[in-house]
Amino acid sequence: MVIESETPFAAQGLEQIAEFTQDLSDLPDVDGVESLTSALTAVGLPLESASLHALQDDGAPEVDRLLSADRRTTLALVFADSAPDADETIALVESIRSLPEPEGLTVSVGGLSAQTVDVIAEVDRSTPWVVAAILGSSFVLLLLAFRSVVLALSAIVMNGLSVAAAFGLLTLVFQEGLGESVLDFTSRGFIQAYLPLFTFVVVFGLSMDYEVFLISRMKEEWDRGHDTQGAVVSGVAHSAKVITAAAGIMVVVFAAFMITQVTEVKQMGFALAVAVLVDATLIRMVMVPALMRLLGRANWWLPDWLARLLPGSGLSESAPAYAVEPCYRCDRR
Repeated sequence: MVIESETPFAAQGLEQIAEFTQDLSDLPDVDGVESLTSALTAVGLPLESASLHALQDDGAPEVDRLLSADRRTTLALVFADSAPDADETIALVESIRSLPEPEGLTVSVGGLSAQTVDVIAEVDRSTPWVVAAILGSSFVLLLLAFRSVVLALSAIVMNGLSVAAAFGLLTLVFQEGLGESVLDFTSRGFIQAYLPLFTFVVVFGLSMDYEVFLISRMKEEWDRGHDTQGAVVSGVAHSAKVITAAAGIMVVVFAAFMITQVTEVKQMGFALAVAVLVDATLIRMVMVPALMRLLGRANWWLPDWLARLLPGSGLSESAPAYAVEPCYRCDRR
């Protein structure tokens, strides 16, 4: 941590640092504290500015690495009993930050553990906004593309299933340690704080691509006059190869990340690879067609008032082959 003063450290400031050092030492899970005052005490010098002058003039390494040249900034090093990213160390950072600052001094807590705490806090703060922005914009764009409330909502739900599958497998493997020997890693009992949000954003985007490939083809067949079953069958038949090829490339690319010995990168590659694999096979080729077949005409539902507000005619590469009555008057299922 960094301790700053508006004026060069004198006897009073050094005494305050000594008291603060003692407060740090008394915290649970603290193995030791190294500060400017502990360095002075170790060499038998009093807590006075003259002592700092003497050590700086002599070029003493104990002081040079802890004290700035203008003697207004110093470092205090806190050594924890646990690993930098362990729960106990994270709690220790919170305890240190809750200590009152010495009068006239400014204390800033840094280091790897403090960075982890800050990342977790920022991820927790921003995640609801990121998720809301992605879901909201996806719904609007899908509604404009397919002119169907049900298709837009079902696409978001199916994408959510892909993300959930990735989260579950990621936790099972890297947090619970399943398959450590196969993937050549040692579980540390947790997932990187930023990884769930990162995985959600990337997987949701890729899943939406595959959804658009599939549903747009089905929508074209429906616009040409086919019933729901015919549209689903034709859509899957014409888009399955494209989706499979695109997903296969992405799975290979993401799986290559798992070759590295860096656990964070390995986690990232695993999460993205399994998410794309599950999405392009189980979700896109099985669950989406099955759900659309069950919903029947409800897939294409769009309230009249909303239809009048939406511009254009949706996502379609070609005009209908022949005139088709509006869905609310026809017998297609």
